Amino acid sequence: MSDEPGPLLTLGEKLRSYFPPSLMKLIARLTDRDAYMTFLLLVKDLFPEREAEILANLDEDDRLAAFYNAFSQKYFPLEEAYFLDGEGYEVFDCQMPVTLMGIGFDSYHDIPSDDWRLGPQIMTYVVQSPWEANDSARIPLGEVLLKVHGIPLSQLERIPEGGVSLDEVHRMFDGTEYEGVARWADVLHKNTDNSFLDIDDEDGYVEYPAWNKEEVEYLTGEWQRAESINEIIHSCAGKIENTPLKCFREIANIIDPNSIEAEVDKRQLRLF
Repeated sequence: MSDEPGPLLTLGEKLRSYFPPSLMKLIARLTDRDAYMTFLLLVKDLFPEREAEILANLDEDDRLAAFYNAFSQKYFPLEEAYFLDGEGYEVFDCQMPVTLMGIGFDSYHDIPSDDWRLGPQIMTYVVQSPWEANDSARIPLGEVLLKVHGIPLSQLERIPEGGVSLDEVHRMFDGTEYEGVARWADVLHKNTDNSFLDIDDEDGYVEYPAWNKEEVEYLTGEWQRAESINEIIHSCAGKIENTPLKCFREIANIIDPNSIEAEVDKRQLRLF
């Protein structure tokens, strides 16, 4: 007698491997039909090559997770909580939950804290505050650089009081090995002309983009540009963190090339 399962047993096993959506999820789908239809149309428009794969997930949560993963891989990151925390299709009733990377008031004034890396802290100290010319946040930031990271007071005092203005930062640092300082200044001042870097989640009113293919394709280009800007910033921050005292001195020399310190450094370079 064959050990192979019979056709009825095989069918039974297959049927047991599929579970229909829960009653609550069926009701939610019926009551929010527009959101569900938007989801289906987006899958067809944005992932024609993966439509069958995404819709093969019978469970609503699994479908949304598959949509989120496919979107992030092909386009740009979305706020994952809307897709992975059981929010359901209602996310498609709202505007697109994009990830905002702008530096708001609270974030800026948190830069002296341990949550921030030394590279951005030094670059922030160099640049005039986007909020006011003599922002009090520069005082604790200077204290952190002095007491925690050992940047000498004599070097900190070489930076103009209140920091270097945005225009001057570009004049001084564009095209140099510290160009990241200028790019970071643009981020702080929301001067990148980029949809991700010039808006922050502290803004009182943010008009998020609508769900459609045109917006997705436009924002994909914006995300790639934001990534290019951030790459320059992160590279500069890493360089500073490798040799912070040396880099701070070199940055100060760029700001004040006629200082005694700058002249001494120039003479030392000529010797090698």
